[in-house]
Amino acid sequence: MKAPWVNTILLVILIVQVASGYMGMINNEVQLNWVLWTHSIGAYAIVVMLYWKGTVIFDAVRRKSVWTKQRIFFMLTLLLLIGTIVLGAI
Repeated sequence: MKAPWVNTILLVILIVQVASGYMGMINNEVQLNWVLWTHSIGAYAIVVMLYWKGTVIFDAVRRKSVWTKQRIFFMLTLLLLIGTIVLGAI
């Protein structure tokens, strides 16, 4: 594995994203604008971290050429992630 630290950082970012997204949806006050800024910065951080995560993913795909159910599910999840990022950027 080339970058094992990526998973830990992505987990922390995911927790921040869930918390800031929830807080942004339930609060409608100008004083809590920083919550939405935190959420948007976290989104850009995920996009930046995908470079290193991509090296881990492509290394795993290259090593094993057998397509199992888990691998197909993983690829579908990866396509959903890419679709979510594209829709979020629009």
